[in-house]
Amino acid sequence: MAYCDKCGAYIPDGQLKCLACGYDPTAAQREEQQRASAAVYQKQKQTEEQRRREEQQKAEEERRRRVEDDRRWAEKEYARRRAERARSESANFNVEDFGREFAQKTGFTKNAGGNKLLSILSYFSFLFILPFIFGGDDKFCRFHAKQGLALFVFSAIADALSSTPFGWIMQIMRIYMIFKGVTGAANGRCEPLPFIGKFMDK
Repeated sequence: MAYCDKCGAYIPDGQLKCLACGYDPTAAQREEQQRASAAVYQKQKQTEEQRRREEQQKAEEERRRRVEDDRRWAEKEYARRRAERARSESANFNVEDFGREFAQKTGFTKNAGGNKLLSILSYFSFLFILPFIFGGDDKFCRFHAKQGLALFVFSAIADALSSTPFGWIMQIMRIYMIFKGVTGAANGRCEPLPFIGKFMDK
């Protein structure tokens, strides 16, 4: 004999459904199986979606890594080629040839006026290098270029000591030596600068 699991009524043999309440245990089992199958399917779907998201994330990270590697390589290659080009240009540049070519085109050092101008410029900061480049073998230009070099070194020391009590004295001396050097070059004289010129007149 069988009794209904829901209401407890007697179920005759051969019957699957309760005649009193209409409860069908086989239908309930099917519904339970369907719910379990749906839960398993939902879980599998979520797992698949999570796996797909992880794969997409890994692929995106790999793409970014390749882009970053390509960017770094491009920067290094650009820096290498730039340095190589600079070395090549430096190796091909000759100061004497440049000065000779400039002199030939402009006639800058073919006259006394050009030599005097170069010599005067020697006493203004780093311009003492101009006679070495454009003056050729002219002794007048080279003398004043050496005096300008001595003055440049003296000026650098004066600037370094400008905050000391002795600094303002050196600044006055620098102005005086610039005046002496410029007037001497303008008048065509080769007179060493006071105090420091004798060290370069060798």
